[in-house]
Amino acid sequence: MNKIHPLGKSPVIEIITSSGERKVIAESGHICSYMMRHYDKENKLGGDNEDVDYFLHYTEGSFQWLHVGLLINDFAGQTVPWGISHFLHGLLGIINSHYYIPEVYKNLQFLENRLEKQHKENSEYFVGNKLTAADIILSYPVANFYIDPEVSRRIFGRKFDAREKYPNLYRWYQFIQKNPNLIKANQSITNLGVKL
Repeated sequence: MNKIHPLGKSPVIEIITSSGERKVIAESGHICSYMMRHYDKENKLGGDNEDVDYFLHYTEGSFQWLHVGLLINDFAGQTVPWGISHFLHGLLGIINSHYYIPEVYKNLQFLENRLEKQHKENSEYFVGNKLTAADIILSYPVANFYIDPEVSRRIFGRKFDAREKYPNLYRWYQFIQKNPNLIKANQSITNLGVKL
């Protein structure tokens, strides 16, 4: 990965422009913005919508990194030697309960409220009344709360159930996973050989 991008991170795509120039583009939000600007000529994914642009930045800047921090702490707490595991669990528990978990709850409630508002306007989507890049970029971090409920319960507590606590978000998650346009977009990306 370092041969492609100096930070060795993914997702990364390489574009070959019409002039033959090779461009390496990193960061999910930036990739979405670039693809919409250069390839979404019919504006199907809402690239000119300010709310879509907001969610492209919000997802990585405010939301996703919190959950990643919790997952890293969870992994660290399970892989340390037995002698220091009790100390590390206590330390990570303090960090999680005083910072990460309240911030995640705040963000999940923000998304829940947004979808409740959208449902009152007869929409199943985060922006407008169609699939946009906002739904696409949010689909991954939101899925983390539903794919493996056991991990979420280990991090947030045995009684944590994102399906019950955030019903609008869960409804959106179920809906978006079956959305034919999202499935088609994911298949198109796979067929192009793009690995996100």
